Amino acid sequence: MNEPNLGASARKGFKWSLIGNYGGQIVGFVISVILARLLSPKDFGIVGLSLAMVNMLKIIMSLGLNEALIQSKDVKASSFSSVFYFNLGIGILVTLLFQVCASSIALYYQRPILEDLTRLISIIYFLESLNIVQSTYLKKKLDFKALTIRSLIAQIIAGVVAVILAFQGLGLYALVVQHILLSVIGTLLIWRISDWRPSITFDWLEIKKLQSFAVYSFSSATIGRLILESKTLMIGKVFSPEILGFYARANSLVSLIVQNSSSSLRSILFPALSIIQDDEKRFKETYLRVSQLVTSISIFIIALSIINGPYFIVLVFGAKWAPAIPIFFWLMFRGLVTPINGIVVTSVLAKGRARENFYFGLVRHFISLISLTTLWFNDLQLTLTGFATSGVLILGVNIYMATKLLNISAWHQVKEILSSLLTSGSFILMLFKYVNFTNALVEVGLRTALYLTGFTLSVYFLQRPMLNDFKKYFLKRSV
Repeated sequence: MNEPNLGASARKGFKWSLIGNYGGQIVGFVISVILARLLSPKDFGIVGLSLAMVNMLKIIMSLGLNEALIQSKDVKASSFSSVFYFNLGIGILVTLLFQVCASSIALYYQRPILEDLTRLISIIYFLESLNIVQSTYLKKKLDFKALTIRSLIAQIIAGVVAVILAFQGLGLYALVVQHILLSVIGTLLIWRISDWRPSITFDWLEIKKLQSFAVYSFSSATIGRLILESKTLMIGKVFSPEILGFYARANSLVSLIVQNSSSSLRSILFPALSIIQDDEKRFKETYLRVSQLVTSISIFIIALSIINGPYFIVLVFGAKWAPAIPIFFWLMFRGLVTPINGIVVTSVLAKGRARENFYFGLVRHFISLISLTTLWFNDLQLTLTGFATSGVLILGVNIYMATKLLNISAWHQVKEILSSLLTSGSFILMLFKYVNFTNALVEVGLRTALYLTGFTLSVYFLQRPMLNDFKKYFLKRSV
């Protein structure tokens, strides 16, 4: 993509990424609310186990080659086709593996129903292998409009069908059908929307050329995905399916909130920074502006979530989901640093420093593994505390990584986090201490109104120059 068109393409991609992000989350949230009221926490927990096993192996679908296609400045048409067939082969093999191992998985968890569920849900793996290169191709072109349209249509159709099946009494199978149908429709639409088609060529040399970036990106992402999904699998093993259901509900709500603060920016940041990776000054300026904005938005959204979370969960999902509230608070603390960590890693990878990120990733993964050991004490409170603490420690590792690899001082990265945390944290503590009413609705409404007022004033007096500078840089100037 030539330089003059990059700014316009980035702005357009960012707009459609926002539409897809928020539109998809609204659709998904409405569907999840209806299903949560129709189904039990146990249903969500059992299906979550099967999904976690499939998601754990999704990362090996391309061995990081798709990220390499985006990051590389010199890829051929044969590169995309070669990666497509490579993905397809892996997809077939892993799907067959799940078909064979389903009975052993059910035996391990002592849940006979997992055998059929695992076999059904594993089909998703094969379907994803058919569309991942098309998605990569559109991302490289910054064509997020097509990706957004495809995602929203698939979510709506799959969600509506799942709700109908839940009303018909199909129970957890309504969730299974939803996930499979989402992949089926998404695959069909991406083939219809994308103008890229694989040619009948496979060049192993192209695969090897991409591996210099992919091997480190893949290795780091694989370990991270294994640890992430292991949390679900181990919680399902150590605790009951009901506890896993509460954890999954709280975690999905936290993910929804956290994604609002950074996913759209991150989706456009990687291809955009990859293009200007050789322009040191512009790269640093863009990184700092994005990280500052993400920090402010993250803390703002999370603060509102802490104020409204308990009332919201019971009101929207029903009283049966109340045990998810304390889990939600602990996961939200971890979610506070997740968007900031994501921006650092995305920027480092866009710079082509996949190998260095891999080595720093080993430290991050070691910290995450230590937090997983708390599960063996069979104490949910201790486990959640470990998860939250590991997030803060990982943030420290990533700030150090950005200092070393991007030549950005730690103070420039930390000062915005500390400023926003102190401002919002102090205000929230005062609200919880002094604003108390017997009527929960009045209490939450007043706390929210006061926080919004305080945050608006702090932005006006303290952060307005930064926000105006970012708006000018990102929206009116080529990235």
